[in-house]
Parts: sequence; structure tokens; C-alpha cells
Amino acid sequence: GLPLGLPLGWDGWVVQVDLSLQAPGHTGLVSTALVRELVAQIRPLRPLALVVKQLIKAHGLGDPYRGGVSAYAVVLMLTFFLFQRKNERNQNKPSPVAASSSPATKAAA
Repeated sequence: GLPLGLPLGWDGWVVQVDLSLQAPGHTGLVSTALVRELVAQIRPLRPLALVVKQLIKAHGLGDPYRGGVSAYAVVLMLTFFLFQRKNERNQNKPSPVAASSSPATKAAA
């Protein structure tokens, strides 16, 4: 993409725009579809991403062309985090088979 800062509107506002032209390596549309699907499937992703993106912006780290983090990267990192967290919770739950064959369950029977 080609990052541009365009003066637009009133009071000298600047709108950051990233122009992408169709090219063999262009994955913008696929990436957009992926983010939409992730947000639709993982309920906490959207509000968490909005908070993290606001924190990144507040600390001046939201411009990937200057060493910051892109919104796409934030979504991917949070998706990984949420999946890891879900896996950890599932590993800590006792399995129904193990619970039914535990000595305490047998003694109660």
C-alpha cells in the first residue's frame, strides 16, 4: 500500500489513507473477509480489539509505517490470545470420564 496523509475538510484535518492497487501479492479483500469472520465467530474479539486499538493509538503506536502495529495485526494477536486462553481453560477442566472414575465417586456409590 501507499500511505498518504491527505488534508481534508475543515480546520486542517488530516485523514490517513492507505491506497492499495490490484497486484499479485494483494490480499486486502481476503484479509477483510477473515477479520469479519473472526469477529462474527469470537464474541469478545470486537470489544477487546477496540480497547487495545485505542490504547495503541493513545500511545502513538498505531502507524505500522513508522514501526507501530496495524489493526490487522491487533486482531490476529488477540485471536491467538483468545484461542490460547480457551485451550488453557479446557485443559484445566476435569474430563467427565476422569471424574466418574475417581476414587471419591466410587466410594460414594
